[in-house]
Amino acid sequence: MSTKEKKGYFTFMIIPHSEGAVYRFRIPRFLLQVCGFLLTLTLLYIGYTYWDYGRVKSYLPELYQLRETSKRQQVQIENLADQATELQEKLSELDELELKVRELLDSTAQKEGREAVELASRGGDRDVSRKTTLAAQVPEAALARGGGDYNGEESPAQLAAVAESLNTIEMQLDTYRENLEEMLTSLEERQAYLEAKPSIWPARGRITSRYGYRRSPFSGRREFHQGIDIAGPRGTPVVATGSGVVTYAGWRSGYGRVVIIDHGYGFKTLYGHNDSIKVKVGQRVSKGQVIAYMGSTGRSTGPHVHYEVHVNGSPTNPANYM
Repeated sequence: MSTKEKKGYFTFMIIPHSEGAVYRFRIPRFLLQVCGFLLTLTLLYIGYTYWDYGRVKSYLPELYQLRETSKRQQVQIENLADQATELQEKLSELDELELKVRELLDSTAQKEGREAVELASRGGDRDVSRKTTLAAQVPEAALARGGGDYNGEESPAQLAAVAESLNTIEMQLDTYRENLEEMLTSLEERQAYLEAKPSIWPARGRITSRYGYRRSPFSGRREFHQGIDIAGPRGTPVVATGSGVVTYAGWRSGYGRVVIIDHGYGFKTLYGHNDSIKVKVGQRVSKGQVIAYMGSTGRSTGPHVHYEVHVNGSPTNPANYM
């Protein structure tokens, strides 16, 4: 082997302490160089990995904190979505309540005329526009339930502002609902009053004798007539001029067959000289319901209905309630 070839190897010898064979082997120089290079790379990689692990580990507390913050804010978003949904349900309930109020306003307007129409124009539209304004304040973002995972864009301050806004709107809606319910109760009471108040003619026909002093057709003397007389064909339907309860249905001297209705609110009406009676004592009747048929029973000069209106126990001119 030449000297040049020998320089390309390293020779290793293993010599045992006891007598025995000597082991000798050669390793090429370039192989040792490659091993040294690989060892250096390995040590560098291990060092970098250890350094990077330490760097990442230092970030872990912050990452854990961000994760917890994200979870809390996700819960807040879900709570806001639930609250917004409840507000939408309240708005739907208010729509139904508002519809009832409007229907009562319309019905009251038909019964009461101009005064009720002005009430509807003053109160109804204003309350409706108020509800519409409140509805517009409900944040669209909060209404989007299940809108995806939390993306970190909503800051705690923004979420708190939305929550405060929703709470404010909810309180305003509750107040508005209370006002609507009070208005509905008031309108229902007004509706009941208008339904009970005598306000229509008791029968079709012509007035033959008015309320007040007149000359008696029987004695010729001047006397006070407590009602009005409406003449018509025998058998003409006689109707209740307001809803109420029948307190008398039978024969009464001078009046013949008579019906008396207590309407509440201090109103009572009397219908006399009927040919026949279609109701009984204790029966509840509605406005316009047939209660008798026109006749000439009792002290009468011909088929007619004698109609009286009493307010708080005193007779009053029925013409004011027709």
